[in-house]
Amino acid sequence: MSARRLIAAILLLVPLVAWAQTGSRGSEIQPRPAPLTDEQWERLLERLDGTWQLNLEKSVYFLTAPPQGAPAGHIYVKDVERRGITYRSDAGDSFQALDGKPYPSQLTPQSTTVARWPVNEFTLENLTSTDGRPTQILMQFLAADGQSKIIVARSIDEHGGQTPAAVMYWDKVPDGTPVWTDSP
Repeated sequence: MSARRLIAAILLLVPLVAWAQTGSRGSEIQPRPAPLTDEQWERLLERLDGTWQLNLEKSVYFLTAPPQGAPAGHIYVKDVERRGITYRSDAGDSFQALDGKPYPSQLTPQSTTVARWPVNEFTLENLTSTDGRPTQILMQFLAADGQSKIIVARSIDEHGGQTPAAVMYWDKVPDGTPVWTDSP
């Protein structure tokens, strides 16, 4: 790791750790979708829409090793009428409503739910729960131009404690760019 990346990681880590510790709401996490105007919804969905590729050079993983091999990525397809997105990945497609309600995950084990909601027109919060217990929070911070985003992942232990797991930097790439390898 270069000195520049180390300094950047430390500068991100210190406030992140403080935020995760003071902002921990444990098992009492309650989605609070922001009351966005129609114009804010459209801008949020426009920023999300497109093909996203993980930039490993700018990402930091604290609890696990970064993904290896094929490029990591996903595609979001906006749905303005339903105020949500279709999420496409190597695991398949699923519609994601951005209303803060937990829905059964269509791509992971049956006991998993995902709730997604806007904090504002630049930020989404995602809560994953397994068997009714929160297990992970993802905060997506979108650049104003919609060309990059940072996802901050926090794992939630069985006591409700939160631990920063990763800071992942994503680039929007041209549609059609392969961001995963299909299974044979």
